[in-house]
Parts: sequence; C-alpha cells; structure tokens
Amino acid sequence: MNIKERIQNLMSPENKGLIKVKVENTQSLFDQAATFFQKVYGLQDIKENLYLMLTSEEQVNCLLVGAPATAKTLFMQCIKENCRDVIFFDAAAGSTGAGLINLLKNNRSAKILVIDELDKLKKNDMNVALGLLNDGSVDKDLKDESIHFKMNVKVFATCNSTKKLSKPFLSRMQVYNLPEYSDDEFIDVVAYCLEDKKIELTDAWLIAKVLISHNMKNVRQAITIGKMIKKGMTQEEIVKVIETLIKYSTNQVVDYN
Repeated sequence: MNIKERIQNLMSPENKGLIKVKVENTQSLFDQAATFFQKVYGLQDIKENLYLMLTSEEQVNCLLVGAPATAKTLFMQCIKENCRDVIFFDAAAGSTGAGLINLLKNNRSAKILVIDELDKLKKNDMNVALGLLNDGSVDKDLKDESIHFKMNVKVFATCNSTKKLSKPFLSRMQVYNLPEYSDDEFIDVVAYCLEDKKIELTDAWLIAKVLISHNMKNVRQAITIGKMIKKGMTQEEIVKVIETLIKYSTNQVVDYN
C-alpha cells in the first residue's frame, strides 16, 4: 500500500483515522506534508518524513533534538492540533503525582503520545516511556495500585540534549537534529511567524535584525515582541522596545528573599 492509499484509508468515512486536518489525497507528499505542518517555516524534508511516520501503519517513534526556538515544539503542536487521539505531556512543567503513568492510564486508546522536553522527564516517567517504546507495555507498581496494560501508540518527542537519554532509549526512536537558523533564515522565520500578528514586513525584519545584533536569535522572543508592537509605531520606538527588553532581561535565577 503506497502513501496515498494509506492516507485515503486513514481518512475514509468508515475510519475517521488519525489525520483530522483537511488534506487532499490527490496532492503530492510534498504538498500534504506542507499543509499539515503549515505553521512551521521551511524544513520541508523533515516535514515529509514526520508525515510519513504519522500515516504509517507501523509503529514509528521520533525525537526532535535542537537548541531552543528551532521549531521543535511547533512541530509537536501541529501534530497535537491536526491529529486525533493525541495526548500531550510537557516534561518541563514538572507534573506532580503519578505523572506520565496517570496520563497514560486515563487515555489508553490514544494513538499518539507527544512528550515535550523529553530529557526533563523524571526517572520514574523515563522508565515508563522506555517500556512503552519497547513493546507498548505500561507497567508500574504504585503505592496504592499496580498498573499493567498495553498501548498501540506512536511516540513523538523533543529535547534540547540527548545526554540524559540512554542508548536503549535512543535506539528505539528516529532522531532528527534540527539545525540552528542562519541569520537570513532567522529573518525569514520571524517574518513568517509575525505575519499572523499583522506586523509590517519591514518591522518584522527590523525585530529580527536587532535580535541578531544582540546575539539573541530566539523566535519566541521575536513573537512576544511582535505582540507588543502597535500600529503606527516608528522604527525608533520598536528598537527602543526591544533594547529595553534586552537591557533588563536575564536567564539567571532571580531571588530577592
């Protein structure tokens, strides 16, 4: 069964399937992947491979690795929004209680598990995830109960570093390293992301170039700045907004107690 036939099967009336975003079956793989991941700028070859994984009848797991603001989470958001039966787990949020095991127990029919910032999973959750990658088994003995069941779920995850991930873990996933943006690519990405914010193209370019000049190629920062820009602001006013943010911003832990 080729890719078009698989997608037609997934989207047939009898089988609502995994893909819920409207994708024309007559389109090429290039166009289908571009439609599915239209919120992500560029990286068309990775879009196509991810789309093939999603539409495959086989078990395929994927890990996107890269520096912050390289579209990893945006890829995962597209999967969350455009597929059915998806559960999303943010490992960086420091989930309390039973964590991942509780989420899986309450969503046993899920077809896709998205884990954002996989490298920040707690040890117990990491063991649960490894069992899931092995054969779909979810096994955990908690204080009040023993949990044992199987799931038929694909795992899509992101992380900034693979240092904390074991070789058995990595061997069970396709790992894609997303490159950092060049200056020209960063300018294009910022313009693409700010288009929905009704930011003038010249202003989007300005925001990107000022961030580059301060060695801050961070798309998330550019988007937050775009949310502050008012129609009619001069370029001098826009630069002042950005430089004030940069002047007082810090990545350090702040504690005035």
